[in-house]
Amino acid sequence: RGSTKKHSKQAGTLGSEALTHAERRALGYGTVRERLGRETVKDFDACALTLSTTDDGVCTPRGVVYDRGAIVQCLVDQRREFERKAREHARAKEAEARADDARDAKRRRVELAAFHAANHGGGGTTDEVEGEVNAYAGAASRQAMEVNATRAATMETRRATRAVTRATTAGRARRRSTMDRSR
Repeated sequence: RGSTKKHSKQAGTLGSEALTHAERRALGYGTVRERLGRETVKDFDACALTLSTTDDGVCTPRGVVYDRGAIVQCLVDQRREFERKAREHARAKEAEARADDARDAKRRRVELAAFHAANHGGGGTTDEVEGEVNAYAGAASRQAMEVNATRAATMETRRATRAVTRATTAGRARRRSTMDRSR
């Protein structure tokens, strides 16, 4: 027939037996070892933010009690902090943009110096550390710069004249179309 042992003797062989008192204590089961004092628990009518008794209490759906004035003050403080951080972020962005603009301007000056050096007789000298144009030497370089400045001024004058002519022509066309409609 099987084993001659009693069933009660085999009850703990599968790991489902109950823990002994010594095992429970070793694992930390049982009552709290340290009691909390009265100072650790807030009063029923104490605000959760200020821990003082509430004058105008408000209760959340979870049962947390706040003082209405403390809530408003907390929101105002949070908004001020947010605005301060936003201003700080904007200042950092502006400083970064100014630095980028300065880097681009410096790069453009170096490129312009290289262009003038290559196209106007090699008269431009560049400071390698700063990348700044020191001077343009040679009559050909000065003369070419003067010619380019004159051409740029002439082009601006022509653009302005064309804009005025277009505006005048458009005005005449509008007047003619309104005259044609009135007839």
